[in-house]
Formats: sequence, C-alpha cells, structure tokens
Amino acid sequence: MKIISFVNILFLGALFSQTPLYYPGFPQIIDSTNMPSLYNDLPLITDLENDLQKEIILTTEGSKLYVIRSDGSNLSGFPIMISDVICGFASGDIDGNGLLEIIVRTRSQILAIDKWGNSLSGFPVTYYDNTTNPVKIFEFI
Repeated sequence: MKIISFVNILFLGALFSQTPLYYPGFPQIIDSTNMPSLYNDLPLITDLENDLQKEIILTTEGSKLYVIRSDGSNLSGFPIMISDVICGFASGDIDGNGLLEIIVRTRSQILAIDKWGNSLSGFPVTYYDNTTNPVKIFEFI
C-alpha cells in the first residue's frame, strides 16, 4: 500500500503545536493491491499542467503510473498501466512545446507521455538491455 501525504508543519516551533496539518485530499491510499515499486519508489514532484500547482508522479509495483494533482485527484488520463516493469521516470520538455512530459524507462522501452496520458510521436523506443537503471534527462546548451 502506498500512501501519499502532503504535510504542512508550522515552522514557528514553540508558538504552535507540532501536530502536522494535512492538505485537503491527503493522505491518500493510492493502490491497495500493489506495493511501492522496488525500482523507483520516490515520487517526482513537477508542474505538468503549467498552472503553478505541483503534481506528484509515482508508480506502483503493478506498473501503474499515477499523476496526482495538489488537491489529491488524479490528473485526467491517469493512472495508466505500463506493460513492463517501470525502472525509472523523469519529467522534462522533450518536444520543445513549452510543456513538461513524463519519460518512463522500462526494462525494454523508453516511453514519452504527455500530460493527458498519450504517447508522444516516435515513442515508445524499444531496446534490449534488461537492466533496471533509472532514466535521466539533460539539456545541452
């Protein structure tokens, strides 16, 4: 079971209680049938919708890719099922349109997914490595 919780802890220590305040919509049970992914259980926080509100990208052992809005709801088009073990994911503008995409690495493919859950043109790219190294995105200027 994977539980996501945004915690708002008041910083003024002695003046206020140290009890965390939860954001509306959290904590949340994401997938009660699958454990967190053994390959990449750290969520990625990014602004996919380009609205100054952060989304949380995460996966489960069942190869589901989730994008959770800051209000706790799923981004439209998510979760999506990936047909192979997810080894890593990242976010960046890989097509130059000014919007962020999600790049997912499995044991045999690189996928590029837009904010609506659709594959980008030219993806997936198939390869035969069968390792579980994460994916990285670099921009060379």
